[in-house]
Amino acid sequence: MRRLTIIAACLLVSAPALAQSDAQLAESQRYLDCLDQVAIAPEEALEDALSWRNDGGGWPARHCHARSLAALGESEAAALHLENIAGEPRPGMLTHERLGIWMEAGALWMQIEALEAAILAYSSALALDAMDSGALAGRALAYSGLGEWEGAAADAQRLTASHADHATGWRLLAEARLEMGELDEASAAIIRALQQEPANIDTLVLRGRINEAQRLAGG
Repeated sequence: MRRLTIIAACLLVSAPALAQSDAQLAESQRYLDCLDQVAIAPEEALEDALSWRNDGGGWPARHCHARSLAALGESEAAALHLENIAGEPRPGMLTHERLGIWMEAGALWMQIEALEAAILAYSSALALDAMDSGALAGRALAYSGLGEWEGAAADAQRLTASHADHATGWRLLAEARLEMGELDEASAAIIRALQQEPANIDTLVLRGRINEAQRLAGG
């Protein structure tokens, strides 16, 4: 499952940028300062976020709280906080910001290998944007971790149809097709993955598995 954790970490998104207005400038700056503090001193960031929330801070205060928990290794608690933030529209939150927070929750669930929870989080992100590449890749990866190859193949197919240069998407599609016994389709997909990342070790290993499966099928 280490591969899931490594790839999931790559799916973590950067901090959403607050929609700006004169009334929001002070909160926006406090938000950015709090997130900066998370990387330097997460305990202090957590204290600041909790104080900010008690003072009536909006979703940015809650988001910094969740980020602080994640930095302190409380991934499950952080993911639950993120889901609570993203679960409904909030004043000042744009759709892409809400989607990004669902993505963060999904990536945290992936890191602790809570794959069913990750699928639900990525599905919520996809409800906001059905073709978001990160959410499709994340859900396909979670499906593959559970051995749900049809779901993985469906998401990887959608991903590569709209992002033809997405190496991870092609690799996920190749693995799903291999596990489903669709060797010709697996071979075609792994070739596309190799075109994008010819030295990627996971892709090279998967090509070997596909080649061996084709050899055995031909024998």
